[in-house]
Amino acid sequence: TIWPVLGVAAQDVRLANADWSEEGPMLMADRLEIGVNAGALFGGAVRITTLAVEGMALTLERAADGRGNWELGGAAGFGGGGTGQPGGAVVPVVTLDRAVLEGRVVFLDHATGRRIVLDDLEVEAQLADAAGPLTLTARAAVAGQPLALDLRAGDAAAFLAGRVGPLTTEATAGGSVVRFDGRGGIAPPVGEGRLEAELADLRALAGLAGMEVPDLPEGLGRRVRDLRGDVTLTSAGSLHLRDAVVLLDANRLAGAADITFDGPRPK
Repeated sequence: TIWPVLGVAAQDVRLANADWSEEGPMLMADRLEIGVNAGALFGGAVRITTLAVEGMALTLERAADGRGNWELGGAAGFGGGGTGQPGGAVVPVVTLDRAVLEGRVVFLDHATGRRIVLDDLEVEAQLADAAGPLTLTARAAVAGQPLALDLRAGDAAAFLAGRVGPLTTEATAGGSVVRFDGRGGIAPPVGEGRLEAELADLRALAGLAGMEVPDLPEGLGRRVRDLRGDVTLTSAGSLHLRDAVVLLDANRLAGAADITFDGPRPK
């Protein structure tokens, strides 16, 4: 289609992988549809009205040297009214009425040998205003365990550009739930805010981690495993917990913790 929506719909889509991959196509899909508001393009904005991928099989790989097969080169950014970039380039405003992805995602880390498979994946995202909130919901199964994520980034432009902004998330794995309310960014992963975790379902958590269900002793989490506190994740990867309360069965622990990962073992 050309007007008023500039769009395309395609069946049996195949997208080639990085030249160093041996996993076949990076993306396969039964159907792909994308539509852009043609009128908005004349104003320098990209308003995506439809983005739908059905029957998706997506393979994300990280090479042993750290390269990702999703890295296409260049830099991306979002901002109200366009964002000035070095060399005079202007990144257009991007908004998204609705995006829906359905299918399966496999993540491979060749440095560690880790393989994570998300089955029955359903993702929906909305970004009505580049300077407003980004909302995302995702549902999937990992190792047979149900997984869900609800995310709201209060400043989409900052979040998508890797800067820190308002962020609330709720993730569930089986009967376990983790909530975060504060500020965060994704490049690199950083955050500060209130963390609440109710780890009621050890079987689901162990399945996600690819581990056997731990046999915790009474008093150290056999029945109750709750955590609340103010958490900070720095760009260096260190984790800091303040005003924390940990409930392990009938035991209640209060205090603070600092965890670093830059040595031969966590400290």
